Amino acid sequence: TLLIKNEVLQVHDLIKSEKAQSIKKIKVNLQERVREAHAIATSIYRNNPDKSEQEIKLLIGDALRDIRFNKGRGYFFVYQSNGLSVMHPIMPHLQNTNLWDFKDVKGSYVIRNLSQIASSAGEGFFRWWWKKPTDTETEYEKIGYSKHFAAFDWFIGTGDYVLDYEEELKKEI
Repeated sequence: TLLIKNEVLQVHDLIKSEKAQSIKKIKVNLQERVREAHAIATSIYRNNPDKSEQEIKLLIGDALRDIRFNKGRGYFFVYQSNGLSVMHPIMPHLQNTNLWDFKDVKGSYVIRNLSQIASSAGEGFFRWWWKKPTDTETEYEKIGYSKHFAAFDWFIGTGDYVLDYEEELKKEI
């Protein structure tokens, strides 16, 4: 029984440790992903000096639109710093819509805050509540990351649902 008790204690400690690290792991992952998307956008911008601004914007949107990560949950979105949606692969009906005044269920201005963080600090994290594509009735906590793309005064961002990440973590443990 001592062996079983030690095994249970080890598993318990692992779960506690992983839970404590989960937010940190989400943040590291999101930051890395947005920086990759930003690098793709920058490369397209720099390597197409012969193309018009509109053509370059379309190339960047097309390059980022179909990228998925975090077991298919993750995707990128692009907004102008004034809140106008440039590209949103999951909700394309939002494109060309200004969401500057959109608030989540907790009263946070989601796009405004993501924009202000990207514009003032260059990049950073923000937490908000958002509906899942698979559950449009309930809003879930998300952690997101946005980075300013100065060439077009955009921000590129992504986010992950805390609950989804924790569920994934439980399965791994």
